[in-house]
Amino acid sequence: MNLTRQLEYTPAFSSFFKFYLGYMSTNTLQIPTGFVAQMRGLVPKKCILRNDKGKCWRINVEMVGQDMFFTKGWSVFVLENSLDDGHLLVFYYDGEMTFNFTHYDHSACEVEEEEEKSTKRKKWHTCFSSSSIFKYGLVKTPENPFFVTKLQRKKPNGLHVPADIMRNYGIKLPSTVLMIDQEGRQIYTEVVTWTDGRTRIVEGWKLFVRNNNLNEEDRCICEIVVNDDQPPQVLFLKMTVLRAGSWLPKLIGRHNN
Repeated sequence: MNLTRQLEYTPAFSSFFKFYLGYMSTNTLQIPTGFVAQMRGLVPKKCILRNDKGKCWRINVEMVGQDMFFTKGWSVFVLENSLDDGHLLVFYYDGEMTFNFTHYDHSACEVEEEEEKSTKRKKWHTCFSSSSIFKYGLVKTPENPFFVTKLQRKKPNGLHVPADIMRNYGIKLPSTVLMIDQEGRQIYTEVVTWTDGRTRIVEGWKLFVRNNNLNEEDRCICEIVVNDDQPPQVLFLKMTVLRAGSWLPKLIGRHNN
């Protein structure tokens, strides 16, 4: 195809943005219909998503009726970019099957890829940013020290306790900690602390997950309650489960379909 012919059939490709919402975009992402209209039927079966460092992800593209979706490969993209609810992605299409993208977090700052000495990308484990949970005021912020977690497919049997929570509040977990869920069910857990300071609850978490039917897109507020009115000090974890997307206004979910 000569240049004149190519220009005649190539639309003026632009950009689009999407807010990531885990409960509806973990495995696929729908492309805005306005952008699809610009494609004029020139929809690739595969495309490349590329960050500003030149790292690329290969993604399948599928049409369902008049709707266009990123499908196979998208879930890997989500994991490796540590996407969380409320994160913003801006895509710039170059007309040649490649989308350059920019990733913004809850603070509206651009997220840049971090590298460890081994050059492997850092991964989130069980502790996630809590800002999106309380952003819309549908969930009350606990008065006690807390952290927000979710179930991890690769490490489903343990709960990581962030070191900064314990350090900032002067908390030291005993070898056994009582975990109480919203139904009042009590589970005694075992706490393991490594020499590098990592703390993990390895017994009881799996039972808590099963009792509360916890899924990967749910969130759990882990509130550390300390009662030191009289000795001995009593410490337990108050666990509040939030079902996928329950912390988001329904209006947002409808507008992002």
